[in-house]
Amino acid sequence: MSFNINDAHEGMNWWNGLTDELRRFWMDQAGNTGVVADAWEAFKRGECDPPDE
Repeated sequence: MSFNINDAHEGMNWWNGLTDELRRFWMDQAGNTGVVADAWEAFKRGECDPPDE
């Protein structure tokens, strides 16, 4: 497994910019693992749309 520091940085910025509601949504999409990187991967897959805020 390779690690891309730029992708990790982008994922941290994405997470930090989310509301609590969107954090819950994306963490749920990732299977509630408690791992932000999993939520970031779920977001990048783009298989669903987040709720309207």
